[in-house]
Amino acid sequence: MLERDYLKGLVLAWAANLLWGVYPLLFKQFDGLDPGAFVGYRILFSTPFLLLIVFLFRQHHAFLQLWRDGVTLRLLIVSTAMMGLSWGLYVWCVQSGRIVESSI
Repeated sequence: MLERDYLKGLVLAWAANLLWGVYPLLFKQFDGLDPGAFVGYRILFSTPFLLLIVFLFRQHHAFLQLWRDGVTLRLLIVSTAMMGLSWGLYVWCVQSGRIVESSI
């Protein structure tokens, strides 16, 4: 069982690194689009998909509980803003030709 989990983790890590390497090619195609707009569209289009997953896996009670807990909600808002800023900066770096710097 341990060897199977190790192999699964290895494949997933390889896939994640492959995707991370391909992302600059995708972002470079959107040169004329403002990085903030790119991140905004990503949020706009991924939110319904993620809500569908939450309800398909019947986790809506846990999801709603997050909205009721003020401390957790504030932490989620801060972490979401930080991730949005990070993605916006990453897209800007790629679009401005600073691909190597953005990967560091």
